[in-house]
Amino acid sequence: QMVTGSSDSMAGAPNRTRLYTGTPPGNFPADSIMHRLLALLQLLACRFPKDGWDNYLTTNKTAVAWERVIVSGHSQGGGHAGVLAFLQPVARVTLLSSICDASNWTSGVYHSQSTPRSRWFGLHHEQEGIVCNKTLMFNHWSKVGVLDFGPPANASARSYAGSHALTVSLTPECVTSQTTYPEPLAFALYLQHLQAAAG
Repeated sequence: QMVTGSSDSMAGAPNRTRLYTGTPPGNFPADSIMHRLLALLQLLACRFPKDGWDNYLTTNKTAVAWERVIVSGHSQGGGHAGVLAFLQPVARVTLLSSICDASNWTSGVYHSQSTPRSRWFGLHHEQEGIVCNKTLMFNHWSKVGVLDFGPPANASARSYAGSHALTVSLTPECVTSQTTYPEPLAFALYLQHLQAAAG
């Protein structure tokens, strides 16, 4: 967790925002997610002009064209992606077994939600329960819009009925001794499911 033992119900959002902007108390904007991504895109657009990296930059190439960017993250990384989507109107947000924060910043008190609710999606493994509390996660999903389009659908059924929330119930191919999966294993199962779905 980004914050433990804090009485501030919004504590997760300021800490995550500092990672994005580099603002105080750290005050290292050059190390921020915003600066690093912009610098990377500018470098790629310069070195590989035919590859279309400039599509992710504004016309004058001085800022990220967030409306063309999809952000995603697993567990704590999903919280980072979520805060970024509160700050910028991105093309899509995909939360993998997240948001798991104990703080309630997704209620919009600390930041207003820049990315429309219709652009939020979530994926969760049914047997992943070591770190991310499912009830807490679904509460966050409800606040940001993931559950606006129906209850979670099982991805194995291949019939989602328009839901933006998917669950996976695959079991590991080579591990039979666990009933609750640690996060790295659950993430590997996501990849296994995507590979199977791709045929």
